[in-house]
Amino acid sequence: MKYLVFIGLLAGCAAEPALISAPIPYRNPTQPVASKALFDFDQAQGDWHVMAEFPDGVCVATQVQISATLFTRHCADGTLIGGGITQIGPGRLRIGAQGSEQYWVLWTDDSYRTMVLADPNGRLGWILNRDSQISADRMQAAREILDFNGYDVSRLVEVSQ
Repeated sequence: MKYLVFIGLLAGCAAEPALISAPIPYRNPTQPVASKALFDFDQAQGDWHVMAEFPDGVCVATQVQISATLFTRHCADGTLIGGGITQIGPGRLRIGAQGSEQYWVLWTDDSYRTMVLADPNGRLGWILNRDSQISADRMQAAREILDFNGYDVSRLVEVSQ
């Protein structure tokens, strides 16, 4: 009997498991969100620099590459995250082998120099630019698009290039 009491005391001293909390969405789910209706997938392909992001806790992205078949995030720590890419609707992309993630193109400027790409559920998002520097007017327009679609732009983190 004293062994059971001893085991019970030891169990009471064990550290509690760390709680894993889901990230708080960056977007108000009650606000409508819309993808770019006239999105041209061919023009979006290529290399993009991350100007600002809503971090997902997995990767601080510095670059994004989009090809006809692959989406890749380049992380600051040197890792690559990505998977196959499929356009599933106007401005709507499905990423990964199982298509588990969706990223919506919320906006591009007319010549596809700047793009806003985000998870419609508000878990992550990026302001992307073809060059490593972005003009103030395009950055402001990108921030306004995010705000209009319900994203909390005060939580947007600028990425140094």
